Amino acid sequence: DLCNSYADWRRKQGKWPNHQERQRRARPVSNGTIRRELAILSAAIGYWHENHGPITAVPVVSLPEISPGRDKYLEQDERVRLIAGSLGFYRHAWCDVGSRRQHVRWVRLRKHINYHLTRFLLLGLATGSRKGVILGARWMPSTFAGWVDLEKAVFHRRAMDEIETKKRKPPSALGFRIMAHLQRWRRIDADRRARNIAAGGSNLYYQTIIHWRVKQIGDI
Repeated sequence: DLCNSYADWRRKQGKWPNHQERQRRARPVSNGTIRRELAILSAAIGYWHENHGPITAVPVVSLPEISPGRDKYLEQDERVRLIAGSLGFYRHAWCDVGSRRQHVRWVRLRKHINYHLTRFLLLGLATGSRKGVILGARWMPSTFAGWVDLEKAVFHRRAMDEIETKKRKPPSALGFRIMAHLQRWRRIDADRRARNIAAGGSNLYYQTIIHWRVKQIGDI
């Protein structure tokens, strides 16, 4: 009963309970979020029981029903629109009043070009990797992040010294299309890095594949 009451209370809160009422999202908290929170509580009880206990009566944490999985995937036109949007393109549509004919043309705004977002989308669509793996990927082998081996066309998503967890990060083969992009991006970053060092800048810049203003991105 206590777990069910907690779930009902969380569903009424909105997304960010610590923010002010006007800053909260209207979308309610999902069962998946509540399950993760209660699972942490259950793991904490089990850890205390094994390492600091024993507890005479171990409470059982009841979890909400599992939400149905999402089976949506990006269609080809959706992927094209995402990449076009990251490059500053948008569809400008208008209608001729006389003929009632609709016209559409692509327009590009230079100030809305986000090359770092384009790299993120292309690498994500090509490898299906998690967000954190893509943002941390580097050009050279690393002990704390993944890296790409362009000679062997392999994306090592796990760092060299990283221990494998349940969220497995197996190596991913790179197709010829993303390889062409990666080779061009590496030439661009190597040139920028050399010019930055010659100007007295840090040699730590342009180390990651996805960067913005020469530095690694924490969250896209």
